[in-house]
Amino acid sequence: MNISEFANEYYADVVKATRGTGIFPEVALSQMYLESGKGESNLSKKFNNFFGVKCGSWSGKCVTLDTSEAGIPYKIPQKFRVYDSPYKSIRNYVEVLLAPRYANALKQTTPIAQITEIKKSGYATDPSYVSKIQPLITSFQAQIIALNSKKSSIGRVISLSSIGIGLMAILFYFYKKSRK
Repeated sequence: MNISEFANEYYADVVKATRGTGIFPEVALSQMYLESGKGESNLSKKFNNFFGVKCGSWSGKCVTLDTSEAGIPYKIPQKFRVYDSPYKSIRNYVEVLLAPRYANALKQTTPIAQITEIKKSGYATDPSYVSKIQPLITSFQAQIIALNSKKSSIGRVISLSSIGIGLMAILFYFYKKSRK
């Protein structure tokens, strides 16, 4: 899935889940995109786990899959969380980042500073994690602007249509009244 398709599919859920948390939607989308292999990984497609969140003390359903850690070239079996929907995966990601461990990340004023702090706080084991996420953040920022402007345009069209219908109704009323 390309970035545009991914944003179209998941942006609304990300905004809903991150609203009021201090998490930048473009950071969440970028992590989601990277961690899920562009939404194509087995973990995301079959188990709705878009962030690679492991089971740990999770009391919900888990699945064991092979993964690599910290750039190690061989695969290690790990237990990952299973979610009922992509939104529940996003919501759980938000809950993870709301833990005290990530408090400094949520105080950051830019997406790049935020992802840097998320990495520093131990979110990912890949030493190149931030450099992989940075270009994605830029791409998702552009997609978010496009999606928001499309929404605004649709709203303007609907508003103008409503005004046009209202004017037509008024004109019709006066037309009928003048014919009496």
